[in-house]
Amino acid sequence: MRRKDLKAGAKFGRLTVIRAIRRYRGSRWADSYRYLCRCKCSKVVKVNKNNLTTKNSNRTRSCGCLGRELARKQMFRHGHATGKRTPEYRAYCDAKGRCNNPNHPAYKHYGARGIKFLFASFQEFIDELGPRPKGLSLDRIRNAGNYETGNVRWASKKTQIANRRCSTMAVAA
Repeated sequence: MRRKDLKAGAKFGRLTVIRAIRRYRGSRWADSYRYLCRCKCSKVVKVNKNNLTTKNSNRTRSCGCLGRELARKQMFRHGHATGKRTPEYRAYCDAKGRCNNPNHPAYKHYGARGIKFLFASFQEFIDELGPRPKGLSLDRIRNAGNYETGNVRWASKKTQIANRRCSTMAVAA
């Protein structure tokens, strides 16, 4: 039994159906048509009917412009994660992973010990620390404390070695 074709002008998210192209060759499904659709951004794309109409799916809502737009608005507001990630953003992600991800290799030394990552966003993190000076890396001032406002800094390797749990050195001034 063949289902009805989609009509030209039908809208699915940002896509508007122009016309049916043809059935897939060798397809098991009688209703396996592709459609030529025009996106709101004016790009024309070919889309499988099932990706437009399947309930609870709506997998295809645009030519790809919607995902790019959402990524720009939500994830990359600060500009540190686009293209090559900045050292500040890598430090943020690494610290967050050590505390929150049980699969991280260093989790046993951080999250498992009860150390928490308490910055709500990268913007809050960068406002606290500012840009990373060359040669320095992220450090907690109180080693048993959390990654939080007032307990993080950019520190040299020498300062970090003196700040370890097993260290017997005094912090060099």
